[in-house]
Amino acid sequence: MESTRLNSDQVNLHMDYIEGWKHQILPVPEPTEDKGMESLFKMFPFSNYKEVREFVNKVVDIAESLAHYPSITFTGNYCTLLLWTENLKGLTEKDFGLAKEIDKLGVPFTKF
Repeated sequence: MESTRLNSDQVNLHMDYIEGWKHQILPVPEPTEDKGMESLFKMFPFSNYKEVREFVNKVVDIAESLAHYPSITFTGNYCTLLLWTENLKGLTEKDFGLAKEIDKLGVPFTKF
């Protein structure tokens, strides 16, 4: 099944169903017709590096099961996830589905 990029109204609707994720526009060398690349961002704090590693492993398992892969950055006691559909330079149903599955892990997040 091929994904299609969501428009602003569709993105705003989906944002109501995920908690703590931030919708952001990333600058890219070749911006889309209306702006840069839309993405979802969320940061998770942990008590120690081992907890971060365990969380990352769970996220990788979820991503593998959905065949949709986030950008994962982890350092010290934090993990940051960035979701987008690269070939469409924006957000699709897959990004929101992945966010919802990650949220099911029940890990607290950093509020901005």
